[in-house]
Amino acid sequence: MYDQQQGRVAVWGPVFLWMLFIAALSSVPGRNIPDLPVPFFHKVVHFFEYSVLGALWVRAFTYGRSGGNSFGLSILAWTLTAIFALSDEWYQTFVSGRSGRIEDACFDMVCAGVGIVLYVCVKKAGSGKPEKKGSHA
Repeated sequence: MYDQQQGRVAVWGPVFLWMLFIAALSSVPGRNIPDLPVPFFHKVVHFFEYSVLGALWVRAFTYGRSGGNSFGLSILAWTLTAIFALSDEWYQTFVSGRSGRIEDACFDMVCAGVGIVLYVCVKKAGSGKPEKKGSHA
């Protein structure tokens, strides 16, 4: 029983910790956000936040499953990430000096899709059975 609980925490903990991390960043008042002269810095941050969140959701949903409906689980992961992105942008409308932008939420949804596709591709590439030593095709 204890191992099963540890497994759940190891699988689902990163999803919820990452969402807390994003929420913490969204809670920073606008006046406290440094104005960095880095091109597209804002977009890079959004890409990082939401591609990782999408990948974490699909990782959690597919953990311990072999094969199965990874497409359906990927859609579920994307949908939950999209809902979180929309709610995060809405939340920012209540933070001093911040504003919620539908454009940011749409970009976050695209980033989530990229993260999910990358995760699924890497997982599939890593799950290929290695060729036995000494066998020749």
